[in-house]
Amino acid sequence: MRTTVDENKKFSGFIADKLNKSSSKICVCLPQKGVSALDASGQPFYDPEATGTLLNELKRLVQINEDRQVKMYPYHINDPEFADALVDSFLEICLKNPTDCSLPQVASSESSQDLQKGHDYNVNSSNSGTLTYSPSNFPDARPVWVIHEGALSFVEKTLQRTQGILQQLGDQISKGLPIVGAGAGTGISAKFEEAGGVDLLVLYNSGRFCMAGSGSLACLLPFADANAIV
Repeated sequence: MRTTVDENKKFSGFIADKLNKSSSKICVCLPQKGVSALDASGQPFYDPEATGTLLNELKRLVQINEDRQVKMYPYHINDPEFADALVDSFLEICLKNPTDCSLPQVASSESSQDLQKGHDYNVNSSNSGTLTYSPSNFPDARPVWVIHEGALSFVEKTLQRTQGILQQLGDQISKGLPIVGAGAGTGISAKFEEAGGVDLLVLYNSGRFCMAGSGSLACLLPFADANAIV
């Protein structure tokens, strides 16, 4: 269903109320020419008035300060220029707060198999450095007991899986291959999308398994196998 002008006023109020309570640095990037593939010129949900109401109300209601910004862009949400704007906005926040947006980088020539044997797991990268993750970087991570060759092995399974996935995505980026993403819960749709070949599932199940939760950007990171956890 296409949302109406009145509905979008209510939606923007709800969203703005959440954003105004934020304590982190955020920047809301709004695409003026449409917020979905169906919300584009010639498409069935194209409604400049309804979309404009949503964006303009957000810009009006979000309380702007040094840590909370709203930017309007003359692009469609699927335009490459809008993707560039998102990245630029994210990097701008990171450059102002480097300690919050990065982890130490070190060079490493160890194989992934060797790395999995210890408690510190490095991920080789084809770019300028190597991201290094240690259990100390994730004090709230919960280790998992797993059966391995008939014996119980204590493994930071979640951290290993995360780094393996990030390495795979990094390799695709370095090769210039697009990363295909899809949204799903933790049920049959997730299985279908995985079988269909998507590279990254963004989970939005808010029940038994909520990935990172709290509406943070962390929920976009691949922390684990959702189906296995559920």
